[in-house]
Amino acid sequence: MPPRRTTLPHEVPLWVDPAKETYFITICCTPRGENHLAGSEIANGIFETIAYRNNARIWFVRVAVLMPDHAHLFGFVS
Repeated sequence: MPPRRTTLPHEVPLWVDPAKETYFITICCTPRGENHLAGSEIANGIFETIAYRNNARIWFVRVAVLMPDHAHLFGFVS
């Protein structure tokens, strides 16, 4: 089995203009298989944060899919 990635680079390459890019982000919780995100208190907080940041023009999430142990976001940065 190949080694598991433990870190990823977070620098934006110089040739990328963040204002013109669309992003697909997946966030995973550990341990997997448990409900970390889909409870009403946490889920409401996540959706409120997305709405706040969209309204403040910090970012623009077009689609957010919240699963019990991970989330998918599709959007762009202002």
